[in-house]
Amino acid sequence: KKSPLSVFDGVLIAIKDQVCVRGLNCTHGADPSWGSGTEVEDDGIVARLRQCGAIVLGLTVMTELGSSTLGYSARYGAPVNAYDKTRYPGGSSSGSGLGVALGLFPVALGFDAGGSIRLPST
Repeated sequence: KKSPLSVFDGVLIAIKDQVCVRGLNCTHGADPSWGSGTEVEDDGIVARLRQCGAIVLGLTVMTELGSSTLGYSARYGAPVNAYDKTRYPGGSSSGSGLGVALGLFPVALGFDAGGSIRLPST
């Protein structure tokens, strides 16, 4: 009988498109040509999550370069609010928050520099 590696062992997790994930193009929500191309290694936090057994699904939508508190991206549009489709979910981590709220994945990585975690929560 094997013991779990951690509480993240086998847990699906999505990563904000601000963090490098091996095999994906991190664009920071901007034009894909601005990205560095296919990443050859994970950023430290992603590598650590994988070591803990997390299953990385991919990158979530974010506002271009994290520049909006609305959650709207001129390039990709806006994810709708999970509870009121007439509103935006708010913040550059809107894709991460929305995915968790809809139950698409139980955990997502996001960042709060300008309120993208706090704004949708209020």
